[in-house]
Amino acid sequence: MIVTGAFLADYARRADDKLDVLGAVWDWCVLPDLTHSLEAYLVVLLQRGPDDLGVPGEMRVSVSDTVSDEPVHTAVLPVSGTLDGEQQAVAFPIALRCRTTGRHVIRIAMREGDPGFTFSLDVRTLR
Repeated sequence: MIVTGAFLADYARRADDKLDVLGAVWDWCVLPDLTHSLEAYLVVLLQRGPDDLGVPGEMRVSVSDTVSDEPVHTAVLPVSGTLDGEQQAVAFPIALRCRTTGRHVIRIAMREGDPGFTFSLDVRTLR
């Protein structure tokens, strides 16, 4: 299984083997200040191969900022549901505490050593 795309959205849900998304593809967000969490839906597009049949999947998600090279957040998320087709989309509600403004990089990999898929988000504050 490989990640072919990912983005943040205001809302996402799976229904009838389809994905409904509202307010998608964030490039930046504004928080009142850094004491507030960033709340969004992480949407991930996946492509399955023949070797993925019957194998439960999981994604490794990490978020890094400009303060250090070490991830600020890490999580392992399950890929579940009906996996009948080659293309699949999954969505997870997330809440992140940001320790700084500026560029944050989200990396999603399917296994150790997988270069994965990355995208960035510019975090801004009102104060």
